[in-house]
Amino acid sequence: MSVIRTTVHAALGAALLIGFAQTADAKTYRMSNQWTEKTAGAKVDKWWAAEIEKRTNGAVKIKIF
Repeated sequence: MSVIRTTVHAALGAALLIGFAQTADAKTYRMSNQWTEKTAGAKVDKWWAAEIEKRTNGAVKIKIF
């Protein structure tokens, strides 16, 4: 259930960032992550960050800590 919730939150965040990307210059946002790198949550977060960068043509980047 938490993976589904994480995915939904990621999708909502992506939609917001894509909207901001249309009006802003290239930006890098920082994201704190509580997951270890091998967990499903961390993999979803990495995928989400890559999708943001891809769909905004590099105008928005997410750096995960």
